[in-house]
Amino acid sequence: KAITSIVLSAILLVWIGSGSTDLSHASDDISASTPNLWNDALFHKWEAFLNTHARELAVDLSLILKSEAKKEAKEARKQEKKKAKLKRKEAKKESAGKNLDSLLYLNSTKAFHLLRHDSYDGANDFFQYQQGWEAQMNQAYCAIATSAAVLNSYRGKIMLPTDPVYEPFPWATQETLVSDECVKAAVYDVDSVKRAGLGLGMVPNLLNCFLLPQGYKADAYPVDPDTTSLEEVKEIVVNALLDENSRVVLNYDRGAIGQGPMGHGHWSPIGAYSPGLDAFLVMDVAKYKYPPAFVPSTDVMTGVATLDFCGSMKHHNLPVDWTKDFATIGKELGCTPGYRGFVVIHPEVM
Repeated sequence: KAITSIVLSAILLVWIGSGSTDLSHASDDISASTPNLWNDALFHKWEAFLNTHARELAVDLSLILKSEAKKEAKEARKQEKKKAKLKRKEAKKESAGKNLDSLLYLNSTKAFHLLRHDSYDGANDFFQYQQGWEAQMNQAYCAIATSAAVLNSYRGKIMLPTDPVYEPFPWATQETLVSDECVKAAVYDVDSVKRAGLGLGMVPNLLNCFLLPQGYKADAYPVDPDTTSLEEVKEIVVNALLDENSRVVLNYDRGAIGQGPMGHGHWSPIGAYSPGLDAFLVMDVAKYKYPPAFVPSTDVMTGVATLDFCGSMKHHNLPVDWTKDFATIGKELGCTPGYRGFVVIHPEVM
């Protein structure tokens, strides 16, 4: 994984230093400069720009990392996947059509039935999130809204920040998170997150500002499809859902789970797991777009095993010129590519 990160960073540096040929081509449909304040439409263009380049990076990565050792490892994984596929096929025959082959939204009786029965042991988090699970305030705040939902789900177990609007009652709001001094020092420039959002490399730092002093910790799990299997992802996530003191939040590509027209990179909590349907309940914080949905585990895997062009940003105090084109903005942000994945929040082992 260390080699992968080095190669990804090298690709980005070469790409940035090679001029604007590819970038200008990728951003032909946008103006040479961008407004200082990003609206929803512009944020979607930024996401589309990143998604297009992430796919190009993925192709380059596969070419650069080809070696005899990697080929052997890939073949071994291929055999493992083949065995797992046969095993799932047999299980599918036994369950006679029970598995989910598309999204099942929570605005249906069947989905709620799963929460009461099939998902009961792994649905504790869904109910805990009802203590404070709000819609993201803008197109870039999915990670912020998801983090606030996590903190509020621990009401009674940790001390929550207090928003002046609700004082004296503790309540983690998106505003309290972005204005926190620890978050500003450890994660990002606030102007950047209001436009470009946060990647997998930054969200644990944000959460740990509030969690570490209180005995909890957030750990990131990037999902490189060449080294991580669906079975490994499921084991970690399901075990966390079964633990009432743990939470899991997902960083995924919407297009991979069938929601492509409504954005690409996204964050949301996972509220439950249905063993009968082999599906996870993704609790979308963009509530104005979609209700929560049970997503087949294979689609979840496809969504998290994607490359994020701006998985982390260089933390610096230099101002970003938001009037420039996307290529220049990406360079000034110091975007580093990396795989998406998930974050597990859990009690810290002393």
